[in-house]
Amino acid sequence: MKKYSRTLLSVFVLSLFPIGIILAVYFYNLSKISYNFQRNIDYNVLEIKAFDLGFNSYYIAGHKGNKVYLGNYTIQNILEIDTSLTDAISHQIDYAGSAKGLLHRVQVDSNHFYLSYGPDKSLYHGLTGTWKAKAVSIKHPYFYNVTALNESAFIYEYVSSRTQENSLRKMSKFQSEIENDTIFEKQVDGLFCTAGTSVFSRKNRLFVYVYFYRNEVLVIDSNLKLVKKFSTIDPISRANVNVSTIESTGAKVLASGATIVNVRCAIWKDYLLVQSKIIGKHEDELRFKNSTVIDIYDLNNSSYLSTLYIPNQQEEPITQLSVIGDHIYTLSGRYLSRYTIKWPDL
Repeated sequence: MKKYSRTLLSVFVLSLFPIGIILAVYFYNLSKISYNFQRNIDYNVLEIKAFDLGFNSYYIAGHKGNKVYLGNYTIQNILEIDTSLTDAISHQIDYAGSAKGLLHRVQVDSNHFYLSYGPDKSLYHGLTGTWKAKAVSIKHPYFYNVTALNESAFIYEYVSSRTQENSLRKMSKFQSEIENDTIFEKQVDGLFCTAGTSVFSRKNRLFVYVYFYRNEVLVIDSNLKLVKKFSTIDPISRANVNVSTIESTGAKVLASGATIVNVRCAIWKDYLLVQSKIIGKHEDELRFKNSTVIDIYDLNNSSYLSTLYIPNQQEEPITQLSVIGDHIYTLSGRYLSRYTIKWPDL
């Protein structure tokens, strides 16, 4: 009987070896693909509600009260959906001018909306009650993104003709033009290495810029002066980009293999939400890949606070992120999703 027990114990111990090897390999591989920083992770999604838009060509244009507004990359309409994601109404945008045939990007800010198309230097403004827009009568540069501070002042993100690098310019009806073509720190080429995503905090009147390829956030006032900069939680402080030049045109192109650090951002109260693509120490690779990982920072003291793991919808990656009230709204494929969050104790 004792011999049988010893044999059984030996078989049991030996059976654990393959499991141990599998776990060892798993954690070894995880350590290779992760970085040496650790997140404070909160799995606090209480409810998820999705709205089928029918098409994957929508983007979040803004919100007003209990309404979410979506623009469309293929038609110049606006889709109005209540924040509970139950009813939708489509509005035709009416505007005239030399750029009418171009598909403009729509931004909604409370009672106002804006149409912009950088390659044509065109910008329109109107009221959401009528959805009729008129051309904004101030000078515009060629731009790739514009942020409306109000109906008469705008911050443009563009490529400076002097430096051929990313720059900022403010144009206003009541103020002289302000340009800052040294606001972004060049590491490689000044174009791809300084590329990023931006959001305007209306509460604090601050323009926040998050680099795509490095762990840095710039906080800029409405006159384009740098208020402060701080680092995101990951350790990638230098942009890992390879840039080539096309000889026939002189245009710069981004080669493959660039390490994307931060993808998009949003503002909630006094906090900055940044979607990260960098996995940290002890994080599960599969869960990381199937979630949108949002790091939360305090804009007042520039500190990292915690991280939300939000599950992706319909196996589609999230392409846009917005916070309306206390809910997070995302776009993934043809679905607009609303996440009810138990926010961390901030």
